[in-house]
Amino acid sequence: MEYLELKVFVPSTERERERLIGFLGMKGFDGFMEEEECLLAYREQGEDGMSPAEIQEEIRQTFGYSSATAVIPDQNWNALWEQSYEDVTIGRILRVRAPFHKPSDAYAYELVIEPKMSFGTAHHPTTRQMLALLLEVPVEGQRVLDMGSGTAVLAILASLRGASLVMAVDNDEWAWRNGMENVARNAGAGVEVVLGDAQTLGGRMFDLILANINRNILLRDIPVYRDCLVAGGSLMMSGFYLSDLGAIREAAEATGMRLLRYTDSEQWVAAHFSLPAASETM
Repeated sequence: MEYLELKVFVPSTERERERLIGFLGMKGFDGFMEEEECLLAYREQGEDGMSPAEIQEEIRQTFGYSSATAVIPDQNWNALWEQSYEDVTIGRILRVRAPFHKPSDAYAYELVIEPKMSFGTAHHPTTRQMLALLLEVPVEGQRVLDMGSGTAVLAILASLRGASLVMAVDNDEWAWRNGMENVARNAGAGVEVVLGDAQTLGGRMFDLILANINRNILLRDIPVYRDCLVAGGSLMMSGFYLSDLGAIREAAEATGMRLLRYTDSEQWVAAHFSLPAASETM
């Protein structure tokens, strides 16, 4: 079996790539790989439908993007993907690896995360920055909430760092199942993985809330997070661009929180807010 590879030179914006993936899905493409300057799409060669040249022309007319095609032979795709899939490290403190990587005792924490379809393998700048922030704050004995938990990588790290209670919440069933699988993979991690959203919290209180979602959901749910945060607690958020920081900060400060610090990488931001203790507001 041979496969058609289509390489489309598309901007690395999430919205544009989602539009293109939806379009290509209707043309028989069912495998996709994102690179910095392009999107790679795959389908079996000889499938009914438009020819490669016709697809390229429609992409040019519809989206204005240039593209290229190639025919590649069938291969052991899983083996090739595993060879190219890298682990993620933060200094000598944290390593996030897949089950097929060899373990190492060179790090204080080593998390095993199965890279399925859930967000949060630590390769994206938002997850890396959230992990880095989480490593910098005291967690031992705290109650931690991970909203939009995806793979549950943040929740697992919080648990292994000594949090007394960790709850991971995601509204996607695939992520929920993947989160439970990853918790089971990491010995010593104790995380309650919940299928739901902010309305699922039911007034539960936390010392630290982690939310790596997206701008619109964060702006909508910041008041809910505030109501679930104890005085003196912290809210760490990511999933938005540097240009959105002003709106995020305004929404958080409207609830009484204050910005302690933020980091940015590739225009993505992770921000640490705190809710002042009662003595600080007097």
